[in-house]
Amino acid sequence: MKPAEAIAAKVESYLFPYQLEWLRDRSKYKVGLWARQTGKSTVIALEAVLQALAKPGRAEVIISASQRQANEVLRRVTYWARVLDEALQYAGGEGVIASNAKTQVDFTNGSFVVSLPANPDTVRGFSGDVFWDEAARTAQADEIWKAILPIAGQPGHHLRITSTPFGDQGVFYDIWANKKGWARHKVTIEDAVKQGCPRDIRELRSQFDAMSFAQEYMCEFLSDAASYFPKELLVVATKGWEEQDLGGPFFVGVDIGRTHDRTAIVVLEGLGEDKNRVFHLRRLEVLNKASFTEQRRVIAGIIANERVVRTCIDSTGLGMQIAEDLAGEFGGRVEQVRFSGPVKEDLVTLTRRLMEEERLGLTDEPGLLADIHSIRRYVTKAGNVRFDAQRTSEGHADRFWALALALHAGNNQRSWNVDWGYDEKPAHTPVNISDILGELGIGP
Repeated sequence: MKPAEAIAAKVESYLFPYQLEWLRDRSKYKVGLWARQTGKSTVIALEAVLQALAKPGRAEVIISASQRQANEVLRRVTYWARVLDEALQYAGGEGVIASNAKTQVDFTNGSFVVSLPANPDTVRGFSGDVFWDEAARTAQADEIWKAILPIAGQPGHHLRITSTPFGDQGVFYDIWANKKGWARHKVTIEDAVKQGCPRDIRELRSQFDAMSFAQEYMCEFLSDAASYFPKELLVVATKGWEEQDLGGPFFVGVDIGRTHDRTAIVVLEGLGEDKNRVFHLRRLEVLNKASFTEQRRVIAGIIANERVVRTCIDSTGLGMQIAEDLAGEFGGRVEQVRFSGPVKEDLVTLTRRLMEEERLGLTDEPGLLADIHSIRRYVTKAGNVRFDAQRTSEGHADRFWALALALHAGNNQRSWNVDWGYDEKPAHTPVNISDILGELGIGP
């Protein structure tokens, strides 16, 4: 078996048509807008290895948004290098791996693939082909862009930039929407599944609200700083409210305040089981500048109701002592929730998903609806998503956070517990890559 045939035989059963199309495109500048869990990092790693084998003495530089992601990409680079090394030796040729270090794989022709977390100063030290993965989520994206463009702009060098979308701003968005001279590849989850990628779209949809699914899997750029809860959702939620108490279990959420903010308490009745449970508002209590003693008395009185199954209390800052005391008194019926960026994102997206599924019934209490509508989605300079509301004389969206905590209390399955991994051995979809190998210079 000839070397090119050995490589093709080993690789072809691992590729889907959209991955093949990406490899076939030999444009100098190439940008990929891909859904999660569709094999983007896998095909990037393969392309880097193939180009390293085709170009003696060349550096293939892969930049990722974080050290963890850089490590994962290097794992895939190592995987492909070993696969091709074994295939060539099986065909009677020589091995191609010279060494495998912590951050790079060296080949016997003097080329190497290095995988690094995004750092403008580090990137400037290389010359070769550049791959920038998850560019939309990379901190210091402007500086990274300034560092890699002169490298990739040299004759014979290539630049590949890939990402899922992350807001309608930043370097990646500008390249995809505005830059001329770039080959563009878009792969939504629907595109991938149609071409053989083994993903359950219905299951994925059930784990996300519509906006998050649109961004992560349908490759849509979401506008920043818009209300995360449009008025249409609020109208549906109020129309769906069931006034009659049907005797279901109660779930409680408490957002603690003292001086500037108010303490809000929400009690929801849950109807149905597990992931099909529907919630209806049964009580909304707002304590304005009440003493901690008074707050504890009111909250304890609510939790003492035998129908209360679970209570989630904000234990951040001022709420810590009350949450600890109540957890000590009521045991496992009370969960202390310490707010952080990721926790807030989880609570917000869970609330929206349940509203979209028409599983939340609310009264038309103006303060509650205003708090819900005040929640905004922001993207920070560091590339992180933040959900928050402006502080007003009415508080800091206290009633919304109490509602979200109550929904979390009644949600047995954590909607955010999703494996973002990618199966290295998908269902076989035979393809012919001989033309790609020829274009790369790996001849028969």
